[in-house]
Amino acid sequence: MPDLEMLGADLQREFEGHLAEDVQARALMLASEVGELMKEVVKATGYGTRPFEVTPGFRDELGDVMAVLALLAEVAGVSLSECAGQTADKMRSRFAEHGRVGSETT
Repeated sequence: MPDLEMLGADLQREFEGHLAEDVQARALMLASEVGELMKEVVKATGYGTRPFEVTPGFRDELGDVMAVLALLAEVAGVSLSECAGQTADKMRSRFAEHGRVGSETT
């Protein structure tokens, strides 16, 4: 199983010259992959008519999202672990202060 912190660097080295190398292109790739993941959720739930169950297509698309996210972090020069840790801290703080995790104001 790949270490997500190293995945972006490993893929970048392995496919050097064959991947987009700027933040904008990788962000667009990520948006596209998230769209593909959502299509799998829609299919798995029959457009919301049944409970979600993990499908092979969902697993594949989730893996694509993670790989492209790792590549985006690599090209941007940020640590996924640090970003996730900061978000977890922010969620804990919001929950302690407001009794909710999200940033809703109502």
